Formats: sequence, C-alpha cells, structure tokens
Amino acid sequence: MDAVVSATTSRIVPVAMASGTTILGMLPLLFDAMFGGMAATIMGGLLVASALTLFVLPVAYCAIQRIKG
Repeated sequence: MDAVVSATTSRIVPVAMASGTTILGMLPLLFDAMFGGMAATIMGGLLVASALTLFVLPVAYCAIQRIKG
C-alpha cells in the first residue's frame, strides 16, 4: 500500500502537467470550425486517460493486492 501511495504522489505532478499543457494547447483548435471536433475528442480522451492513470489504476492495483492476500 505504501508503494502505491508513494508512486501515485510522485507521478501526479508530471502527468497533470503534461496533460494540462496538451489540453491548453488544444483550446485554440477547439474554436476552429474544421478541427473543433478533433480537438474536443483529443481533450476528452486525454482527460479520461489521465484520470485512469492517476486514480483508477492505483485503486485497482490495491484491490488486486488485497484479494491476493
């Protein structure tokens, strides 16, 4: 459990910064008539992937470790 907490806290800043800069970089494209749909899809996918990486994956790992004993 300590390893999961340590890994999550050490990875939260780099993952959040990389995701945040990419999402902010997509904002100008979001307002374009031609590429707005693509930008929205990329931004949504990045938000979901970041949430899975930072929250769901560590919880799933802890649950599996608890089941194993």
